[in-house]
Amino acid sequence: MKSPKQQKSVQITTRFQFKADSRKVCYTVRSSNGTDEYTTCLFAGKACSCTCPSRKPCYHMAQVEAVEANRTREQAESAKASTFESLKATYDVRTTSERVQNPSTIATNMVIESKRRQQAPLAGASRGFSLMK
Repeated sequence: MKSPKQQKSVQITTRFQFKADSRKVCYTVRSSNGTDEYTTCLFAGKACSCTCPSRKPCYHMAQVEAVEANRTREQAESAKASTFESLKATYDVRTTSERVQNPSTIATNMVIESKRRQQAPLAGASRGFSLMK
């Protein structure tokens, strides 16, 4: 009876990205024996080469693709969150008291304000109306 294969995991030692084309990324990974190092390169998130002697696509390529996909997704999420926070800080015109007030409190305040305005005297009501100066 065959024993189940042990899943190999990639141990990444370095990552480098090309300045001329940021879509090109290479990882240096340690081999399963722990002594050799191989270079696995990706282009636009897809593995395109590995220097290991095994048949391609190797497990280095598959696992490095997954690592790069996670890294890209995390960067996008953090950039999105930081962009939202900076835009919110810049353009949010609400005061802090409005942000945390209960909606029923806001409605009550609006009713009180409208009643106050209805009872207030009109500007210039003490003078008589005249077209001529």
